[in-house]
Amino acid sequence: MRGKRRRKRGNAFWTHWLPLLVWLGVIFYMSSQPYETQDLKPWLKRNVPTYALEKHLSGVQFTYAGREISVDSAGATEVIEFFMRKAAHLFEYMVLGLFLFRLLARLAAVPVALQISLALTLSCSYAALDEYHQSFTVNRTPLAADVILDTCGAGLGIMTFYLLRHRTRKGGDTA
Repeated sequence: MRGKRRRKRGNAFWTHWLPLLVWLGVIFYMSSQPYETQDLKPWLKRNVPTYALEKHLSGVQFTYAGREISVDSAGATEVIEFFMRKAAHLFEYMVLGLFLFRLLARLAAVPVALQISLALTLSCSYAALDEYHQSFTVNRTPLAADVILDTCGAGLGIMTFYLLRHRTRKGGDTA
């Protein structure tokens, strides 16, 4: 029994810790790039018929972090890029939340609610540190709104893993 338990914990590095650490590195790397490196507008202008989208996006108008987002104020490519960048935020932190909760579920013998709370708190903390890190990156702006968006993404990842795990266990598997 003791050997089996030790073997399972040893595997946790490769299956749980390493993916989490690599993903934290990916997020850090992405935040280290200047805006110009990640600017999608030139690619969008070359590859997406934005004139057709302008008509459909003309009614989109809202404020995000004190900045108006609309076709009238910035053009269709900027609106599309905005949604793509925010979707990337959601995705990055959805994966982070999933990896964190997955690791905590494997390591912590505490109630699931505490695992969820801890995974969400750690994700939010990393998001805040990541936005602070962006303040040192050329032409990047740290935004509290992005921390909130990132935390929502982490919550989606945590919820996804929880539901998948619950569904798998309910079906008889022991994953």
